[in-house]
Amino acid sequence: MDFTVSEQARGMIQLMQRFMEREVFPLERAFLNQGFPAIESEAEGLRRKVGQMGPWAPAQPEECGGIGLPLKDGDDYVINGQKA
Repeated sequence: MDFTVSEQARGMIQLMQRFMEREVFPLERAFLNQGFPAIESEAEGLRRKVGQMGPWAPAQPEECGGIGLPLKDGDDYVINGQKA
């Protein structure tokens, strides 16, 4: 069985790493100090942004709102972001 990460998955991993560093990690201090209500509106906006960017539900078929990556690639992308 081939466990090589596809180029498509590798690109999504890199995209999400940059997104996390630029968009999500900066909210961490407010979340830890004030709880989720302090960042709830920002978090909802980020969920919408991820959906517009494309990497929402990576292993789900496109007709169901995903991006249609093979299950193996979807797992690599979601669970093992450092693998790429």
